[in-house]
Amino acid sequence: MKVDFDSKITDLRGEALRGEDGSDVTLASVSCTALLASYPDEQNLVPDAKVRRFRLAQQAIAGGEQDVKAEDVVELKNVLGKAYGPLVVGRAFDIIEPDGVTPLKAVQSEARLRRPGRADIRVDPAP
Repeated sequence: MKVDFDSKITDLRGEALRGEDGSDVTLASVSCTALLASYPDEQNLVPDAKVRRFRLAQQAIAGGEQDVKAEDVVELKNVLGKAYGPLVVGRAFDIIEPDGVTPLKAVQSEARLRRPGRADIRVDPAP
């Protein structure tokens, strides 16, 4: 899915939030902060997961509109939720999924269909 990391994070009145240096806060900046942070509940996070977050942060800091895999969007939303309060999380989620597309639901639906010991069964979602 396409994500525009240059999008500005705005306050409740639509004014761009400013960082400590006076620059506009963007989805790229909050994404990188969230992706590169360490969290108390993740002290045993495997190195591969850390590298995955690092690579996603590199993609975010490049800015502009980027193709991001659904599972990376889920990871990004997860860490944004840990790192920030409701305003930044809400604005970031609106940028990430402007049409209400929820990659988590798509990933969860696919996972439900692939249960151990069962054959792959594909079910078309109801309209």
